[in-house]
Parts: sequence; C-alpha cells; structure tokens
Amino acid sequence: MASPVQAGQGAADTHVHGVGELDVIREGNALSVVLSGPLYNLLGSEAAPASDADRQKVKRAVAFLRSETALRFNPESRCKRVDLALTSDVLNPHSHAPGDDHQGHTVGPHSDVLMRWEYQCDNMAALQQLDVGLFKLFPLMAELRAQAVLPKRRFEARLNPASAVFRLQY
Repeated sequence: MASPVQAGQGAADTHVHGVGELDVIREGNALSVVLSGPLYNLLGSEAAPASDADRQKVKRAVAFLRSETALRFNPESRCKRVDLALTSDVLNPHSHAPGDDHQGHTVGPHSDVLMRWEYQCDNMAALQQLDVGLFKLFPLMAELRAQAVLPKRRFEARLNPASAVFRLQY
C-alpha cells in the first residue's frame, strides 16, 4: 500500500494493464483523489495519437477526466472540486512530473497517467462514498486498487465495473 507521500506511484511502478490505483486522502475539509496507472487503461494504447480518431479519443478521455461525472460524492457532503492536475506525456504533453528535468518528452513503451482532483467538503461528517465513474468510459480499466487515508482510519478496497462505489468507512 502506498503512503500518502507516495500516493499514486504503486500502479505505475508495476504497470499492469487493466489495473490502476485510486488514493483518497483527507486532511480537515480538504480531500485529494489521485488516479494512477497505465495509460493503456484509458486509451487501449500507450502511444502518442497518430490519427484523427486517436486524437479524438484523447480529447474525450481528457474531457471526461475533467468532468464532474468522473468522480461523484454523496450530495450531503457538499464536496466541490477546487483543483485538478493531469500528468501524462500523451494526454497532457506539457505536464511535468515532480523532479522532471524537462528534457525531451518521448513516449516510451509503458506510458502512465497521473490524475489528481482536489475537493473542499462543507460537510465532511456526511461523506460516505465516492462513486467512481471512470469504468463507464474506460472499459479496459478492469480494477482499481483503492485506498483511503482518513484522520483516524486507513483502509483499502478493490473497485471494478460491477462494484464502482468506494464506501468511506469512518
């Protein structure tokens, strides 16, 4: 299990197609959700788009990741997205990972994606679940190894297309 400092690194390190990681980290009323894993899970390929159809697929993927339907919390929690960041040489070729030396960004045989959403929740006590809509647009994503790091608790779950709701246990 990745630590909060290493959130999002495990799936990218092992690079197993169809499997990714989803880390949920709460600090006060702030909530971070980090998705990491092979780019294959989103596009069925890890190569830079070569055709108009490939470029459209990338645009749809990015639009969905930035949409409010990619992740949804139960409404009583009143969570509002305040920031997001996408790191991927294919989906966002101008993004740079921490420690990047900004040299040539060539897409290697195993490209990964790192997506971070930041939320502020007005009623954190009511936060019960996270509905992960990612499986709907990305059918090659077979499993997400989810973990939550809450102030007094840490736990894991396996999410998949048939079970895409991460229950946040307090």
